[in-house]
Amino acid sequence: MTHSVPTAMLSAMFLTAALAASGPGHAEAPDARSESYGLWTVQCETRETVDQCWMAQPVLDDNGTLVVQLELAIDGAATQLVLLAPFGLLLSEGAALSVDGAPLRTLAVRTCLPDGCLFNAGPDDALLDVLRRGERLVIRFVVADGNAPFDVEVGLAGFAAAYNRLRALATG
Repeated sequence: MTHSVPTAMLSAMFLTAALAASGPGHAEAPDARSESYGLWTVQCETRETVDQCWMAQPVLDDNGTLVVQLELAIDGAATQLVLLAPFGLLLSEGAALSVDGAPLRTLAVRTCLPDGCLFNAGPDDALLDVLRRGERLVIRFVVADGNAPFDVEVGLAGFAAAYNRLRALATG
């Protein structure tokens, strides 16, 4: 049986991340918790007595603007990988993932929200293992205007520790 993190929960996670990335003036909710593991952050919020946790890494450009954000959440036994990407992409091409130069898979777009488009997948154990052992994830998009490739690099330092912590939080 496949479980998935509800779109409303994913939207809430990205809203929290967007507020955190927008800089000073936005205080974290008193019931929010955050732990850092290398380049990754594990965040939890309590909503109506239910803990919701996820791990994330935002990728910013030189001006501090969010380019993409990669998140993983666990719902029951299922892990969901979600990528928030900017507008202006050729959505039919998806988001092609490779780790340390080895192609893995292409994520399909799920929907677009005011902050960008969501690509998601339920990663299998093999993909998670490659992410745990890898050093560099490259996400390749295709720009809609001109069909040019657009690569975004995501560091994997701390991924294994963050995912282990996320798993521990999910199993109680």
